[in-house]
Amino acid sequence: MVKNEFGRREREFIKKFCKRTFGYFTPHFYRLLLIIGLLLLFLVWFSKNYALSYTEEIEGIESLPKVEIEGMPGDTNIQAYCATSKSCREHRWSEIKESYFSDKTFVDIDKKSWLLTPTRAPDAAFVPISFGTDRKDIKFAHLVIDMNPVPAGSWFDFRDTLLTDIDFYIRIRLDTYSNVRIIFETDTHYYQVTNFVKGSGGCSAPPLGDIDNFYKTAGKIRTKIKDDRITVSVLHPQFSGLQMNPVTTEYIDPFYVQKISVSTKCKWNSILGERICKHPHNIFIFHGDISTSQNPSFSFKAPEFTDTITILQIEVEDSDDNVYRKTEQIL
Repeated sequence: MVKNEFGRREREFIKKFCKRTFGYFTPHFYRLLLIIGLLLLFLVWFSKNYALSYTEEIEGIESLPKVEIEGMPGDTNIQAYCATSKSCREHRWSEIKESYFSDKTFVDIDKKSWLLTPTRAPDAAFVPISFGTDRKDIKFAHLVIDMNPVPAGSWFDFRDTLLTDIDFYIRIRLDTYSNVRIIFETDTHYYQVTNFVKGSGGCSAPPLGDIDNFYKTAGKIRTKIKDDRITVSVLHPQFSGLQMNPVTTEYIDPFYVQKISVSTKCKWNSILGERICKHPHNIFIFHGDISTSQNPSFSFKAPEFTDTITILQIEVEDSDDNVYRKTEQIL
């Protein structure tokens, strides 16, 4: 009886003490609060010691596995980390820059050029971008997608072009979050414009359509002229080598467009008042790789062509050494 009476008095004392001190909360509430606090402390300790945060910075970026910048498909082990680490992306770009753009003066931010991209791509297999420049001495325009398996495999050749302004629209693939760059090259400089685009899985996304039928229809060329723009489209599957056949679950062999030449055979001479058809005149030559979307399409501004160009010649070469040609009558 004495023991039970002591236990009862003790409980009453604790109850009154808690009520005077903390209000109407019972001791059970504070026991529960203590348990929750200890659990949270344990989770914080565990995450710091055993669970690597997805965005945690890794010291010694030089010791990370190098990503191949030549060949296809390349080593992509580090891509997921580079998507969230600024230092890793800078290291990746320094490798690309040293390999491809170290022979001339490099201008990181060019105010006379532009690059328009979505902040987050709705479909990483079809990312629309447009680019251009007000510079008149451009020889080449390099398309660089840092985190793609082949980052710097696409470029435009504008030597001796008839274009007075460079204003292009194309669609690209994005393998993971990456900086997308357009680098305009002159005789002495590289001029760069860069945007960071969020999107992933574009290089390995399954192709749209019947895979067996792609080989039969590949190479069909379409042109469209509206107002002051010309659009050239090529029907081609653009197999990257990273895509799987949904029926056989085997990887599809690479099969993509490597070169597109757009030129004109005849040009109007305003001085003589007649058409001259002696030699082909270059408009642009595109050298591509797997970073170009399925069914490559190029839209470019050419306001002067509606009155001066009469015949548009298009030649396409792919990785299987197939050559497709089309001649389009404009005037």
